[in-house]
Amino acid sequence: MRGRVSRSISLTVPNEILEEYLNKLRIRVRYIDMYVKTRLNHIKITFYGTPEEVQRAAYEARRLLGELTGTLKPTRSGFFRYRLDRVLSEAELKVAIPLELLEIALSLSGYETKIVKGYVMSRANYRLVLEMATKISKVYYESLKIKLPSNVRRLVVLYSLLKDRTLEESIEDLLRRGLLVKGRMGIAPNKDITQLHKILEEELRSIDSKGKG
Repeated sequence: MRGRVSRSISLTVPNEILEEYLNKLRIRVRYIDMYVKTRLNHIKITFYGTPEEVQRAAYEARRLLGELTGTLKPTRSGFFRYRLDRVLSEAELKVAIPLELLEIALSLSGYETKIVKGYVMSRANYRLVLEMATKISKVYYESLKIKLPSNVRRLVVLYSLLKDRTLEESIEDLLRRGLLVKGRMGIAPNKDITQLHKILEEELRSIDSKGKG
């Protein structure tokens, strides 16, 4: 068995995220013992474990700070790279969410995002990714109280999020505009879902350009 060692690192953490930072860090490095000493916004963290564990924990501590403060450096292609399982565990999810909703909602909000091989590749900083996942989960949870086909549910949730409308208002809007239709089997999309996503994207871009004009 490898012997235990200790390693200390000192970090400056903004006061407004200090509690959040420490809570998330304890989750990330729960495989190791640590002792935290704080003074104002300066913290000293001492890790106890195997050499490999303390090295990994020190890396995670610095990376988490970069994620929460938006100072993490993106890849050469301009994307930030976040582990998907970590995003889902650290976001405050009321219910599991369809991953495509996270990808589409961030992209339609102006932050190109792709979920690839267990990673969220996004131009959004970590805090924005977490906030979007949390919002989606809350709206999706409420949508489960309404009887809807899964593809319609996802569209309604997306519309509600991006248009800042209630679920009921979103359904009414989409029906009135002919994007959804009512039939004997219930509500169904009147167009291919991909086409509907493109329509939403064009509308959001139009609103954004008017706001900047």
